[in-house]
Amino acid sequence: MSTSDVDIARGIYEAFNRGDTERVRELFDDGIEWQEPEGYFVPEARGTTRGVDSVFAIFARYPELLKSFAPTPEEFFDAGDGIVFVTGTQRAEAHDGRTAHASFINLWRIDDGRAVLHRSWSDTKTLGAVLS
Repeated sequence: MSTSDVDIARGIYEAFNRGDTERVRELFDDGIEWQEPEGYFVPEARGTTRGVDSVFAIFARYPELLKSFAPTPEEFFDAGDGIVFVTGTQRAEAHDGRTAHASFINLWRIDDGRAVLHRSWSDTKTLGAVLS
């Protein structure tokens, strides 16, 4: 079992949720591939986005759309060969105070200590409901 891959994935969530964007950027490969499902609450993020700057442009939209957003991991599964699966809950609060707790599964591919792929499956209906 590769503890370091799980530690890197865990570190991404921890840094993101405390607002440490510099650390998140350090843990992402410059050419990261970021995949979100159709129906994701940031329309321009649906499908595949490539490159760390493009991913951070998506992150920059979160405060416009939500008062708070925190993907909260619950379990990490090391699948080997740099693949880590994470299950958890996306906790979101709209600017009007409505909240949502939506399930997610994320797949991460870690290569040479940096995330090169993020693929998400999430409850887009629950998240989208706080924005309508």
